[in-house]
Amino acid sequence: MADEIREDQYPPYEKNSLNKTKEDSIAPLFSVHSWIKDAENFKLLMDNIAVIMSVYSNPHYIYVNSNFTKILGYTREEALKMNFWDLVHPDHREMAKDRGLARLRGEAAPINDEFKAVKKNGEIIWLNHFFSVDRLGSESIVTNVSFDITEGKRLKQDLQSAHDESELRVKQRTEELSHINQELIYTNQNLQNILNNIAHDIVTVSRSGKFEILNERFSPKSNMSPMEINTKLKDLFMRGRIPFVNRMFEENEPFHDKEIKLITTHSHINWLASGTPIFNEEGVVNSGVISLRSLNEVHRLVSRFSGFRATFHFNDIITDDHWMRALIKTAQSAALNMSNVIIYGESGTGKELFAQAIHNESPRKKGPFLAVNCGAIPRELIGSELFGYAEGAFTGARKGGNPGKFELADGGSIFLDEIGDLPFEQQAAILRVIQERTLTRVGGNEVISVDVRIICATNKDISLEMQRGSFREDLYYRLNVDAPVKSQKRLTI
Repeated sequence: MADEIREDQYPPYEKNSLNKTKEDSIAPLFSVHSWIKDAENFKLLMDNIAVIMSVYSNPHYIYVNSNFTKILGYTREEALKMNFWDLVHPDHREMAKDRGLARLRGEAAPINDEFKAVKKNGEIIWLNHFFSVDRLGSESIVTNVSFDITEGKRLKQDLQSAHDESELRVKQRTEELSHINQELIYTNQNLQNILNNIAHDIVTVSRSGKFEILNERFSPKSNMSPMEINTKLKDLFMRGRIPFVNRMFEENEPFHDKEIKLITTHSHINWLASGTPIFNEEGVVNSGVISLRSLNEVHRLVSRFSGFRATFHFNDIITDDHWMRALIKTAQSAALNMSNVIIYGESGTGKELFAQAIHNESPRKKGPFLAVNCGAIPRELIGSELFGYAEGAFTGARKGGNPGKFELADGGSIFLDEIGDLPFEQQAAILRVIQERTLTRVGGNEVISVDVRIICATNKDISLEMQRGSFREDLYYRLNVDAPVKSQKRLTI
């Protein structure tokens, strides 16, 4: 098949002819807008969008985009002679073949798969696939949007590599709009399938400040409604208060991974932004496409790929001791609410095992779990380790700053082992996190909202440490079940 898919090659299709349920569909990120009216513009977008896109039917490829050829190394001519399973690594080939044929037969099959692929040069990469099945007459057509997640598989600890894997750069260049023709009916559906799989917030901004949100996927943690967020973002762009957006218009300069802060009454909302200028037929930038990714989502990806997960459950604690079984029941009860927990016990008694089990039994089990040994971190570093640091906070500070453990644990739990060894001056900062659910990085002045459950452990008598003046009384009352704050939980192992 040639590079171009002509409308007259297939009879008109019926949308959703396979009667897919809501659960079987990928939630749309945004619909195709009226500004896409030229089939040539669509093809240009298809060849510039940073995903691998292919279409197959019975069972050969009938279309591949330029990113397919660029990443996998096969020419379009070579690809169009192949079965859709030929590129799959032998480890996954039979699975991919069976599921792909099931889709062509109209049978139930997952809409998302991850498996290895083999490039023309023999290199093995991991791809994350999203499938959409449509009917052209009596024939099923499968659209496959693939993301290269090879780097993501290798992510361990580093925020930079996490966002390198996750960042999708949007490059869209359009020309003068023209009337929609019959060919665009078919190509528009393919465009929508691709865009429905971009997990970013997408907006367009014109040189005059006209602001349009293409999809409603904003998920910041604030008390603001989506309408309020839209209003504040529109005001932010229209007033030209973002330097790198201004440079996009004035110097035709795209930008990547820039931080945008939206100030609210109670906190700040942060996004990582990437923008691409859109040129008109005269080569002038009159508008731009900007993708926004929540920093909270980036932190969750770091936690996921860096191993910030709790692995132990209560079922892993095997005992015949009556007292220990009673302790497990108490811990299970504590896990079900959102209060902080303090665990007392001698070294080696399994305090972290209980902490992980509590997290995995709690409503936060899908969130990150970070463990910090307060006694093992040098006194002068404990602040930046827990709360992060701003750019320029000290000699050797990373450009752009660095998030602390509390930020990375946002939405989950943080385990503060040896809480009794925490420096006195850092106890006030932790108390503020408990009371205000906010923190400020070392050397910074920005207030950052966090939602973290604190699980502590110690082998010291905190009550005695408080009497000695080495532990804050107000923090003690926030953590100790014997204190007036009745919602707190204490476990003694």
